[in-house]
Amino acid sequence: GSMAIGSWGKKVVFVVSDKKIITPSDFEYSSTARWNSHEIIGQVPKGEFVGPGAGRVIINIILDATLGVKPASIIQTLRNARDNGTVEYLKIGKAKIGKYKWAITDMSEKWDVVYDGGELARATLNITFSEYR
Repeated sequence: GSMAIGSWGKKVVFVVSDKKIITPSDFEYSSTARWNSHEIIGQVPKGEFVGPGAGRVIINIILDATLGVKPASIIQTLRNARDNGTVEYLKIGKAKIGKYKWAITDMSEKWDVVYDGGELARATLNITFSEYR
């Protein structure tokens, strides 16, 4: 099937989904508006609009050794980036997602294929990216 290639910064290249182009289950985008609430005695709180909130993307990405990447090494890069607060541009195909850079705020890993020698050949990651300017 066709696969969409994505990237986060220059070091991390991945495939989105397996047998299909991005579907809502593989890519979920949400954003919020920011409001401050001011308590007023005896009345409903007064709302004050502050501005748009950061976008959030939850995405399943596939790291596959047949693409010439080393999944274990990319996972290490992603873990370090998450722990260090690294921000990079996020692209799916040639399209940049959002205006600003994205940080990894959450990540879970599924190790799909491990070779006899212990080398990780394919992994699926569920990553939550949050947008920061």
